[in-house]
Amino acid sequence: MKPRVWPFRPDHITNDGPEWDERELNKLTGEGVIPNEYLEGIQTSICANLAHPTAIIEFSPEGVPVRTDSRLLVYALHPPCSTFREHTDHKYCYECDDNHALLFRSLNRSNIATDLEMRIQSSVYIQDYVKVLGEVPQWRSEQDDGRGYLEYDCPLLGYRELLFPIFCEDRVIATFFVGEIALLDNLDIIPRRQQLFFEEYSGSIDSDVQSDVRRAHTKWVKDSSNVLNIEDYRGLVRRTCDELTGLERTLGEQMELQRERYVRSCVGTRIQQFDRTLPKQLSPGGDEIDCLWKNLEICLKGLIDDFDIRYVVVFGLQDLSEQPSVLPVVAQAGDLSGDLIAGIDCLSFDLAKSSLEDLAHPITSTNHEVLFDCIEGLAVDLSPHAHRVRVFPVPFFSPSSTVFLVGYRDSNPGTSVENKIGGHLDSALASFYAVVCSAISSALAATAHARGSATYRIFGHEVGQLTIGLDFLRSTYLSSARRMRRLPTRKAEDIHRDIEGYLRQVYFLTQQANMISYIRSPAKREFKAYGELLFKWKDTYRLEAERKCLQFYIPYPRSSFEKRPPVFGDQILLEHLVYNLVNNAVKYCFRGTKIHMDCKKRDGQPTSPHILTVRNYGIELLGGEEVYQLYHRGPNVSGKEGLGIGLYIARQIAQAHGGGIEYACERVSMFNVPLIVPYLSSPRAQERLIQLLRDELDGLVQSRRYDEIAALEESGGQRYGSPSYEELQESITTPTWQVAFTVTIPAKEE
Repeated sequence: MKPRVWPFRPDHITNDGPEWDERELNKLTGEGVIPNEYLEGIQTSICANLAHPTAIIEFSPEGVPVRTDSRLLVYALHPPCSTFREHTDHKYCYECDDNHALLFRSLNRSNIATDLEMRIQSSVYIQDYVKVLGEVPQWRSEQDDGRGYLEYDCPLLGYRELLFPIFCEDRVIATFFVGEIALLDNLDIIPRRQQLFFEEYSGSIDSDVQSDVRRAHTKWVKDSSNVLNIEDYRGLVRRTCDELTGLERTLGEQMELQRERYVRSCVGTRIQQFDRTLPKQLSPGGDEIDCLWKNLEICLKGLIDDFDIRYVVVFGLQDLSEQPSVLPVVAQAGDLSGDLIAGIDCLSFDLAKSSLEDLAHPITSTNHEVLFDCIEGLAVDLSPHAHRVRVFPVPFFSPSSTVFLVGYRDSNPGTSVENKIGGHLDSALASFYAVVCSAISSALAATAHARGSATYRIFGHEVGQLTIGLDFLRSTYLSSARRMRRLPTRKAEDIHRDIEGYLRQVYFLTQQANMISYIRSPAKREFKAYGELLFKWKDTYRLEAERKCLQFYIPYPRSSFEKRPPVFGDQILLEHLVYNLVNNAVKYCFRGTKIHMDCKKRDGQPTSPHILTVRNYGIELLGGEEVYQLYHRGPNVSGKEGLGIGLYIARQIAQAHGGGIEYACERVSMFNVPLIVPYLSSPRAQERLIQLLRDELDGLVQSRRYDEIAALEESGGQRYGSPSYEELQESITTPTWQVAFTVTIPAKEE
């Protein structure tokens, strides 16, 4: 397979590979969408619903199409075609099918009717077909969105045939063939068509074959169920359109998964590369920061190759004790010859030029002049570059200590589908930006801890990442009244809940800046832990849970209501505490796992304290009591987003209530538990691991630990998505640890 070039688009449906040589799928090169086994399953299901012989015809570079026929319903159920194909080894049929299919190659949905008509007129094969039969294949438009089909009578045996384009991202990447349709209106024409064909090829087709085909036809059409009237025929067309709409939806989803995996893999590689080169401990200023920026530049060159970016220029701090009003260039990569960045050696902010209203607007690739209007030295004519400039963080805010200026190529512009706000490329760069900011934040934290200053600046990075999520919702769903009106009620409710969740996180994060130096005395009152403390965080992290296929498990309170009376405490402070524990769990748990939350009396007695627990399954928590220290980061989480503040604040709040916080870390498996089932079903699973994983899974199931760990769908299936082969190989042997935090909240004194 040729190397992927971003943004990659599919050339055909099927992924090629040497294991499919017997089906000649090695003729397909380039980008496919789904494995052939998956395609055959879909094809079989569609064929069974249509009750007619079908085939999917893809386009190889050599010009000879590649076919996928259904295994369930073959031509044996339709004797005339089956008899003819068996005796002629499909030679004439495949030539006819292929020539019609090639009319659709690489056409676009928007102008398919016009282009198809031009190809029909210029096709030598079709013109010969017209001379013999006096008919031209007709394009029939079924829907306004470009859904339609080519309708013609088979020039061999006279049966009606249909050829549907299969679209992926508005381009035809294959055709769907439905054949051997006997129509009541032209039933008398079929024998005459067969006679014409057999007369033309009398020298190459044996007379016995001709007799067998005629007898099979006569016998077959005697059964009236095999002959369609116009209403049945239209019903067949509609069913086919519906089935192909579902197939195309599947192709789109699978393509998104492929791009997501590609982005995750590329960015993950660069993050690991950046992480490996980080100094063991960042100190305020010094050579470590210079080393950080130099290593960043190496990683940027890799990202440019991965995603075909024109350039990335990073502005950042060199002296961490300075206020970030002037940011010099600290790293750069790519083609830096453009007028936009020529001669620029720093960003110098002039806040007087920008109103608070301007700064509140996100900087997109079409109105970034808001940014450059408030940066001295960049007030230049940017119109030629307006479509391919992006700035991180988004929305831009001048007190940032790190700014990425990204230039896209004309062939891969910032406004393309792949790079739209919240899209693949922006998400990739945003993730990488977050990791870089986390590393520099560690140095800022060291400065703040040593000098007692710049604390608030540290939180700016975390707040900036949350605003990226808010900006995605705004630009994708709320940017126009028309889009908002078209939202289904359920989707609008989800968006409202997501926005509320982001705002809640921003609020608690910014409030925590005050808590580092001062935790106010708790203003205690009684409130319900479930409705007012736990369930809201399940909703707040809905998007993060969907991205990582997580599942929040909170026991229903009625099951033991006597153990769950109202909590006596400061609701605002305890919300801060839960926010930090849940945020920690979401960040470090494995994909496809459960996060358990509960809050109940220790033993049901009025004087007994409440026990709040948050439990997740993922990486090991290292550090002992040091995990509660301000700015502490474990040795196994370096390079990941975080500042080492959350657990410090959680303990401060617990102690302010007269209680405490503890954690336990227990290894529950030598393997990545949610990957065990996908690995065992992988065709390339390693023999040495198969039996070990089966034994491990049996043990987890028998002990009921598997249901505690793995996120499951309502149907009982595992909630994970589709892990790639590389993901399975790299992560299956990563041990799973149970990390459980327990917070004691004293009862109300009588």
